[in-house]
Amino acid sequence: KNELAALQVEYETEKTQRLLAEERERAAREEKKNSQNQLVLESRKKWLFIVVALALGLAGIAIWVYRFQKIKRRNEKREYELNKQLETVVLEKGFAEEKIRIARELHDNIGSHLTFIISSLDNLGYEKNPDAKLDKIGDLSNFGRLTMKDLRDTIWAMNHDGGTIE
Repeated sequence: KNELAALQVEYETEKTQRLLAEERERAAREEKKNSQNQLVLESRKKWLFIVVALALGLAGIAIWVYRFQKIKRRNEKREYELNKQLETVVLEKGFAEEKIRIARELHDNIGSHLTFIISSLDNLGYEKNPDAKLDKIGDLSNFGRLTMKDLRDTIWAMNHDGGTIE
């Protein structure tokens, strides 16, 4: 009986040791599984962080591009307006220079007409034929009227406010 009891104790001990070994193996598997789950979670956290960082980076780049384009459009608009103003100033300057040129030309033209009228009137004193004198006086009168009309038309055109640069 002692042998049977010893065998039974030995059997129970081996059974307990086998159960303990199985339990340790199961615990080791569980620990390995938990460790793998931890690694997967850490990997997912890293990927999530990378994706969020990339999304924020792309959003930042998009905002920067938008602002850059907005500033660029504003500068182009400002440059266009300045060029338009410059073009207008250049045209107005040209218009003013043309008016000055016309005024000089008018002065020279009217001056020569008046000189012609004066010299023709002076020469009338030497004319002996009264009919020829009257004809020359009539011609000079008409020439003076035409000169006056040209002068008035030119002055009206230069002083007329309705005109545009075009």
